[in-house]
Amino acid sequence: MPCLPIPFSEAAWVAPPSPTSATCPWAEVEVAGRASLAIPDAGISRAFSLPRARIAGGLAYGSLAAARVEVTAVRSGGAAGYIGVDGEALVPEVQIAEARVAWPAWGLAVGAGVVDDPWVVSGDAAQGLRDVAPGFGEGAGWMDRSDIGAWIGWGAPRRLVSARVDLSTGEGARFRERNEGKNVAATVTIRPLQSADDLAVTVYGRDGSRGLGLARDHRVGLRVSGAPGGWTWGAEGLAAWGVGGDAERQPVAASAWFLARPAGPLLVYGRLDLASEALGEPNAGSTAWFAGAGVDLGGDARPVRVLVGYQGTRVDDGVAAVSGAADLEDADVVLLQVGVHLRTPEP
Repeated sequence: MPCLPIPFSEAAWVAPPSPTSATCPWAEVEVAGRASLAIPDAGISRAFSLPRARIAGGLAYGSLAAARVEVTAVRSGGAAGYIGVDGEALVPEVQIAEARVAWPAWGLAVGAGVVDDPWVVSGDAAQGLRDVAPGFGEGAGWMDRSDIGAWIGWGAPRRLVSARVDLSTGEGARFRERNEGKNVAATVTIRPLQSADDLAVTVYGRDGSRGLGLARDHRVGLRVSGAPGGWTWGAEGLAAWGVGGDAERQPVAASAWFLARPAGPLLVYGRLDLASEALGEPNAGSTAWFAGAGVDLGGDARPVRVLVGYQGTRVDDGVAAVSGAADLEDADVVLLQVGVHLRTPEP
């Protein structure tokens, strides 16, 4: 291994030392386009969308240092706004801009800049379905994909145990710091089996604040996942104390998923999300499910994915945006999606 792998991975924390001082480039492009039909018709039932558009790249200097930048496409003006850039154009957004230094002989690494949220990115990796939908925490707005801050990580040989501590602003990468408080988060992953991919247990905790009022923004999460024999499974729970600057919210959620490859390029996936704003209270929950099938083409690299899928959402009256009008938020969506994910070989 002449160079340190640049993408987020625990393997990067424990890469063996390398005598080379070669500078290794790395690049990745991921794009997916979607056509969908939503029922009931809430105004625009037939739509084209861009669920995934990401460009990432960087350089590594031997196994000592690496820098990477990741840019995604977002709709200016937001999903429902009509005031944007040059109309409501899709514009680039810096999602990651990270400098990383490693001491592989000790299993240590540090990073700083615009950095990954370890719960979100590890969940995306565990599911293998980020092109279909973000994980529950990110999709519900409980977690940010990235933030400005720094982290220190350690990994044991064979990835048996890995740990990471993050210090960040708590506002997410898209907003400036609003208060003097800083978020402190810890992530620990244990892989007890001989094959590290067969079983992983991840524990996450965060002491945080958000907004001008220093509103509490704490999180606790537990995930169990695995990828034995070419298929992926997992389940996770996430509890929040404060969401989006509202310190009074205390929602909880659970999510379970699978991604199976029954034969050749064929794949089948499913996911169920359950959430409650007040556990044990009636009419305080929401449910979402995802199911579909498709093919991963292109050999072992699987750069092309074609999917036919279904997504359903049900919202109780107690948590509907308009009280007593939960039916307006219930939806069933059928989709056809084509995606391409290309990357240079990791150094």
